[in-house]
Amino acid sequence: MAAKVSGQVESILVAKGDKVVKGQLLVMQDDTDVQLQSGAGGMASDNVIKLKMAYETANDSYEQNKILYQAGAISKTAFNQSTSQKETARIAYQSAATALDNQENKTSIIAPSDGIVTGISVSVGESLTAGTPIITITDLRQVILKGSVSEDQINKIKTGQTVQVTITALNKKVEGKITFISPVPAAGGKSYPMEITIDNASGELKAGMSGLAGI
Repeated sequence: MAAKVSGQVESILVAKGDKVVKGQLLVMQDDTDVQLQSGAGGMASDNVIKLKMAYETANDSYEQNKILYQAGAISKTAFNQSTSQKETARIAYQSAATALDNQENKTSIIAPSDGIVTGISVSVGESLTAGTPIITITDLRQVILKGSVSEDQINKIKTGQTVQVTITALNKKVEGKITFISPVPAAGGKSYPMEITIDNASGELKAGMSGLAGI
């Protein structure tokens, strides 16, 4: 995961080894840069406040003119003008507020999926640019055993087939499913790359473990 915008790291809310869930807040960046870049020469939040006040003023004027128009005290043209001013102010305020909210959301680094934090590349106070790597999350709910099958065996297996896999380090068998079989052999050989996906809800299987599939 990488920074979406420039800004200083304000807080890191997880540590290596922590289990996280999709949508969990992991890192916060200071939003000062975002505010200045989208604030038309000032802090964007200040501009949004000004636009909100302008909209509220225009809306109050509209409500007063509505009463006057219904009473026949002002012309339809004057009432329509106040309606237009209110709508213009509303659109300006809502557009600025939405734009600021979208930008500020980029300073909140959120977990894209469940997993385990396996790397943190930044520290609090560090200044980041967009694209700077921040956190690595590894999802081990499923693991993939990558291997190969010989040319004399490839036509005996198919995608979706269930196989037994012996995990060498654990000295136990687990069930997996063939999810990929390459139609072309590996370079310089006559074996065909294949992948077997294994459910790992218990977390017992670790990245880098080796296994042998019985086909």
